[in-house]
Amino acid sequence: MKKIILIFMCLTICLICSCKNKHEHTYIEGKCECGEIDSNYVPPHVHEFIEGKCVCGEVDPNYVPPHVHNFIKGVCECGEIDSTYKPVIIINIIENTVEDEYYIDEFDISTIKISISIDDEVKEVNLSTDLIENYPSEFIVGSYTFIINYEGVKKELTLNFIEKEFYTEGLTFSVNKTLDGYVVSGYNGTDNEVVIPSSYDGYLVTGIMTYAFNGNQVIKKVTLPDTIETIEQNAFANSSISEINIPESVTVIKEAAFYYCENLRSVTLHKTLKTIGDYAFANTTLVYTDKTDISSWNSGAFDDNLVYIHTGLDLSKIIKKDNFEYYVDQTASILNYVGDSNSVVIPTEINGVIVNKIENSAFMKNTNLEEVIINNNIIYIGDRAFRETGLTKVEIPSSVKEVGVYAFSGCEYLESVTFNEGLEKINISAFAACVYLKEAILPSTLTTIEQYAFQNCLRLQKAFIPKNVVTVGDGAFYACGKSTLYIESESIPDTWSVNFNPSKAKISLNANKENI
Repeated sequence: MKKIILIFMCLTICLICSCKNKHEHTYIEGKCECGEIDSNYVPPHVHEFIEGKCVCGEVDPNYVPPHVHNFIKGVCECGEIDSTYKPVIIINIIENTVEDEYYIDEFDISTIKISISIDDEVKEVNLSTDLIENYPSEFIVGSYTFIINYEGVKKELTLNFIEKEFYTEGLTFSVNKTLDGYVVSGYNGTDNEVVIPSSYDGYLVTGIMTYAFNGNQVIKKVTLPDTIETIEQNAFANSSISEINIPESVTVIKEAAFYYCENLRSVTLHKTLKTIGDYAFANTTLVYTDKTDISSWNSGAFDDNLVYIHTGLDLSKIIKKDNFEYYVDQTASILNYVGDSNSVVIPTEINGVIVNKIENSAFMKNTNLEEVIINNNIIYIGDRAFRETGLTKVEIPSSVKEVGVYAFSGCEYLESVTFNEGLEKINISAFAACVYLKEAILPSTLTTIEQYAFQNCLRLQKAFIPKNVVTVGDGAFYACGKSTLYIESESIPDTWSVNFNPSKAKISLNANKENI
């Protein structure tokens, strides 16, 4: 019973305590101060705006979106500049401002225009050296490529440069027969050196017209371009021309083109020349050609009594220096003398090469020449070498082995010839018609005196013929009737022509050279 009473008392006490401690919760934002949590509490929504908008859909009325640059041609409307922007630049040449060719001395870069497109905006400008990154200090003939540089954008421009065709004032031109070029039709200028241009008024100059320079007594030197194809008849006839180049382009030289051009001593003709008319080079003394066989050329173009034609030459080996024309190979030969001095010394060398021959017709008809000093290297004096010159005396050095045909013929003022030991042969008519020659004391080395060698030496008083002479030809002393022929041999050799002395000059046999 006591136990039941005790349990009742404990329950009563617990009930009293429970009633005494009972609390009413006051929740703030879902939580009581006692720590109790309101399980039904829903917290109020706090807007979290991202770019002006909350996830709940609420829009922030104070939101100002950030500025996004919209660059147009590198610039935004806000004024911001795009540092990475590069404009699109296109350079074009304005073709109608560009010529096919430009004269070097007259070229002006500013005459050429270009268009520059920058982001589709186009402007035209004249070129200037500031826009050219490789403008040369000087121009040469040919093509040159300029590099145009505008803000790092480059464009190439290739131009062709030529030298201006300068030609002598006073030349006149006519349209050629094929109507595709011009020919020189005349000259009324005063310059004695005439330069023919390769083109005129934009067309090639292809020929020299009939009578273009006929009878002209002003011209001395004429320079032809390599566009000339034809030289018409009488083009230079009876003129005072003394020098002309005939280029490889010339294929036709017509009748009497250089007829009676007495001052034109030499001319070079190329193997490309196909046709030469009659008398084209009458009175011209020398012809040089690289053509070996000239049988296709009209023989009537030259006077056989005057002209000598050097065939098969390497024309690049002809050198002109100090009034001489040389042919220089392993040794050198004198081809021609074009000076007017009355006294000439034969050079011993040319450009380090020994001069050892005087070629055919080299001094022929040079009437100014009174004295010549022949060096000791010369071994041969060619045919007609001094024919009809004004020589008064000459010494043949010991180096000379042979005197050519007509070498001194017609030297009517030649009074004295010294023949040194070493000479072996005197050719046909070598001293013919030397009417004032007084004596011919021939050396012991001589073996041959060809026919007519001393014919018509009308004033020849004496001649000494050494015993070593094996041959004396017909008429060797024709018309030397007033002279005495001193012959070293005891008798006239059988090998001599029976007609060597047709004029019956006095003969003295077994003669001593020292006593005549």
